[in-house]
Amino acid sequence: MIRTGLLLIIGLTILFSACNAVPIEYHHIPLHHGLGMLEIRDNDFFDTTYSWVHELDCDCCHQRKYRLSDARFPILMENGWKYPQPDSAWQLTVLQPENPACDTSFQVDHQEMKNQIKYINGQYWGDPYWVYSRIRKIDGHDFLILGWEIKHYQRYNNQNVQELLAITSIDGEKVTLDFSCRRGDCGNFLRRSYWLLENMKILKSP
Repeated sequence: MIRTGLLLIIGLTILFSACNAVPIEYHHIPLHHGLGMLEIRDNDFFDTTYSWVHELDCDCCHQRKYRLSDARFPILMENGWKYPQPDSAWQLTVLQPENPACDTSFQVDHQEMKNQIKYINGQYWGDPYWVYSRIRKIDGHDFLILGWEIKHYQRYNNQNVQELLAITSIDGEKVTLDFSCRRGDCGNFLRRSYWLLENMKILKSP
């Protein structure tokens, strides 16, 4: 009798757990040139999506961009070398070369990590505080991951900066994810962005 009651309790617990389970929702980000799709866990970071081609002055400079952002912050589609730079942002941008024959020699390795760190340091007045600098496998793909923070950056009206850059190669093509926050208080944007990256799925085209 006790055994039957125990089994009944276990069964009811499993049933109620199944009924209360909330399915995981995803943002689906299409990759160009037949590379498939990225699945990013749905979250309260982003409620707006848009895409465009950032045109520059050479064929291999043009970039396709797909952006998730927060509608409370300025929406900007960069174009050309000079474009207005808002002092606040809360967004994820996925970048690919517009021409699929470009950036095919990119390698995820420690030399490229050094090159990226040197380039990023050169973009700021003063050195960023580095939080992440590692190579990590995510859903079967090697990613070069860099995360940094700058407090009270003068160029952006003393806003704080948190940025996470994740770069990989999918079928020989460079794909970059750029999580970016610029505001008075970015909170745990960097840590939560890293969590979203770790839980991302890469769906290849059939």
